[in-house]
Amino acid sequence: MPGARSASETLSDLFTEEQAFTWQEDPLTASYEGQRTHDDRLGSDRPDDFARRAAAYATFLERLRAIDRGRLNAEERISCELFDFILTYRVKFAAYREWRAPLNSDSGFHTSVMQMHEAADTQSVAGYERYVSRLSDVKRYFADNVANMRQGLNDGYTLPADILPGVASAIEAEQFANPEDSPVYAPFEAFPDFIATADQARLREAAKSAIRSSVLPAYRDFQTFFRDEYMPRARKTIAASALPDGRSYYEDVVRYYATYDITPDEVHDIGLSEVARIRADWYERVRMTDLVVGATFAEHKILAVAGRGAMGVVYRARNEKLGREVALKVIAPELAEDREFRIRFQREPKCSQSKLLCP
Repeated sequence: MPGARSASETLSDLFTEEQAFTWQEDPLTASYEGQRTHDDRLGSDRPDDFARRAAAYATFLERLRAIDRGRLNAEERISCELFDFILTYRVKFAAYREWRAPLNSDSGFHTSVMQMHEAADTQSVAGYERYVSRLSDVKRYFADNVANMRQGLNDGYTLPADILPGVASAIEAEQFANPEDSPVYAPFEAFPDFIATADQARLREAAKSAIRSSVLPAYRDFQTFFRDEYMPRARKTIAASALPDGRSYYEDVVRYYATYDITPDEVHDIGLSEVARIRADWYERVRMTDLVVGATFAEHKILAVAGRGAMGVVYRARNEKLGREVALKVIAPELAEDREFRIRFQREPKCSQSKLLCP
């Protein structure tokens, strides 16, 4: 049909549309990627925003799957599969409403704002002005996320209480008395030479005003909420499976990070199998029969066998670091797994009446 788009063109169009949508919905990401259209604001993170995004991702996914992949070249098919994976899990995770816990043990919405000066456009007066507008939007942005966290408290969807003291310490470190002390003021400490002195002075005052009226109170109010409301009511469990719909959520998280269909139990079994394999390999490598005269073991050069027993072998060895001869006792690998035996083994030199220079 005349004017019909090829599969390759349709895929390219979809990539372009999704990228533009992402930049619109996530202005900070857009700024870091050099897209300046949305530099004057932060994202809108209300529940209806997340629902709208989930619907958009589902539509993108539907359109993607309508493309005849047999008409794509090999590279395009790979890109198509990756995009399918990304969109699939965006839709899946949207159902769990992760926005109710918009932070984790070391990062979150509050750390993103504290670092956003790194993405500021400092190459024009207009760039600085957009950044000042973004600073003024911080208080609204924090209010959105605190409201989401309150919803999480009501739903039992929170971070584990055990990790919250560490998060509280990070939030405490984000409190500043003066605008100039905050990292977000960094772009105003030094301007490019091509920005007029009068503009520099004006922009500095505008930034201080925005930080004083929006940024500092946003962080202060967030700290109060976190300390007085969130920490006392956070869940006492640590497992993701303890969250509402937690088992299904955990299974999807495992599949996402594994990048293929696998269950948590199967991952656990693989882990046990690998530990057994590694331990067996270790046993093989440290077999006492391998410690032949002239060999080096743990910085000791084996000189001779001094004695042998059921629990291990004592060697006459030279400690290469100390530069002297010592008695080196190596216990049988199977006994190394016995905690009580290890404790007794470590205590043995202290109780020995021998005159060994180094046990």
